Formats: sequence, C-alpha cells, structure tokens
Amino acid sequence: VNVGQCKLISVHACAADAAGITLKIHDCATTGDASASNEVLRLLVEPTAPATQLCIEQDTHGILFKTGITAVLAGTGNYTVVFQ
Repeated sequence: VNVGQCKLISVHACAADAAGITLKIHDCATTGDASASNEVLRLLVEPTAPATQLCIEQDTHGILFKTGITAVLAGTGNYTVVFQ
C-alpha cells in the first residue's frame, strides 16, 4: 500500500461471499516481509448468511507506521486503506 513512514487513518473491508475474508495490516515494506511480529491490525469479515455481503470499517486514529503499510488479504473481497 505504501513504503515509508506514514499514518494509518482507517481500513474498510468487504467480504464478497459467505466464506468471509481475513485482512492483515503490517508495518513493513513488502508482503515478503509481513510476519506476526509486525502485524498491527487484523480484520475478520464473516457474513452470517449465505449470499450476504458484509462490509466493516476500523478507524485507527492515525497510528504511526515506521516502515510502510502492507495489506495481506485472504478470501474473496476488497479493501481500502486510508493513510497520510
């Protein structure tokens, strides 16, 4: 999403089907560097009914990321990361 120091403002995530998604946000420069030690936020989006799309938002109030913001999505869905 971004390389270099920045502030994470919010994260929006939507699951496209009943299987749901897991979205992990890391303070690192690449997905290859993503690990449990630099994971900052995890969103689990799990719709309760088949064929139901569910969207959530997490306001993070400007958390400071030193290295960069990397997002790792598991499942079928989409996300938006707002930073400055």
